[in-house]
Amino acid sequence: MKHQEDLHAFIGTIQNSELNNQLEGVLLYGKHLRIKNYDSPNFNLLFVFKKLDVNNLDALSALFEKETNIEIDPFILTLDELQKSADVYPIKFMDISENHKVLLGADPFDQVVVHKDNLRLRAEQELRNLALRLRFIYVKGEGDLRAVRFETKKSIYPLMNNLEVLIMLKKDKIINEYDQLLSLASSELKIDTTILSSFLKWNESEMEISDTEFKTAFQSYQKVLDQLIQIVDSH
Repeated sequence: MKHQEDLHAFIGTIQNSELNNQLEGVLLYGKHLRIKNYDSPNFNLLFVFKKLDVNNLDALSALFEKETNIEIDPFILTLDELQKSADVYPIKFMDISENHKVLLGADPFDQVVVHKDNLRLRAEQELRNLALRLRFIYVKGEGDLRAVRFETKKSIYPLMNNLEVLIMLKKDKIINEYDQLLSLASSELKIDTTILSSFLKWNESEMEISDTEFKTAFQSYQKVLDQLIQIVDSH
């Protein structure tokens, strides 16, 4: 795929720059590894630095400015920050730990431990925040559903990350594939996952739906979200 080739060319540029000596590693994570045949110019990259200063940030910014074929969403940490932040970002770190590809340098997640207690608490917090945010956006839209559509559409991915946590807490194993997650959510958590599957397809196909269809979907989505909150709260 051309976007993947562009990404590897970008990594090659880093390797041939002075910035290469300042990095512990660069990792790809996110939808490109989660969704089969996902072809997007937008990439989630984790940059792990030996140390961070304004010179390193300027150098990275200059590389971004020159890169016009792909969009990079950077997650920038030092190795020390990464090792000490697993209790603060347990879900994000678990997701990256289980779904990443090392593009440059070493794999820093060999030295990162995420504890279950932190996962449960963070999952409840994120799910409750998601429910509150969607209600807020819906009301503030004052009948214009464009912003509500956008926020609801993109919220499916963090919701799936939290669903992965709930399955892991129940089954004591990590499930990476979305299809498997939905199947286990149905059988183990007794959740009707039809709307979640629809939202994933909606994102992948960029299909448009009417306001009436969206309101029905939004109601079903909120119902599943409320069920997940009750499950994680009682765990």
